[in-house]
Amino acid sequence: MKLLLENWREYLNEAVDVTAIISDLLSNSECSATEINSGQCEEFMMDLIQRLPDDAIERTVPFDSHWPGHYWVEYQGRHYDTEAPEGVKDWKDLPIFRRSRNK
Repeated sequence: MKLLLENWREYLNEAVDVTAIISDLLSNSECSATEINSGQCEEFMMDLIQRLPDDAIERTVPFDSHWPGHYWVEYQGRHYDTEAPEGVKDWKDLPIFRRSRNK
């Protein structure tokens, strides 16, 4: 039974298309991806993480750091938010942080 459960979890992890889930969530929103990342990222992250397997991780940069405050999801070694639905390897490459570095 344990092996069956482990194999099922592996199948679920492989079958998850995070980009499609983010696209679906964005299509149901009245805001653009940039607008969501400018004040509604926590709510979006909570919606996204509810649709992912248990090993998805909530990530945040506090609003009092030298980076802009932000919430996103890390899943299988990639970092996802509304502006990076394909995911990035390093969280500092999320568009919100790239814009901050370019200022």
